[in-house]
Amino acid sequence: MTDKVIGVGFIAISAFLYATHYITAAIYASNLKSWDQDIFTNFLIYTSGNFNYLIFSSAIIGVVYLIKGEFFRK
Repeated sequence: MTDKVIGVGFIAISAFLYATHYITAAIYASNLKSWDQDIFTNFLIYTSGNFNYLIFSSAIIGVVYLIKGEFFRK
């Protein structure tokens, strides 16, 4: 595999985790009678545990691999 493919894979993982964060918050809040932006923001904070760390780290790793594959070819 080339570094570009690995970089795109890590960025895809980051996008999947980002979407999963929002879907998880929506599932937790699905039993509420009424929704509000503040309520949803609180659920996002409640579910943010390791999601933010994993999202940003996989995105940074993906960008590093893309840059490495583009500029530092053998």
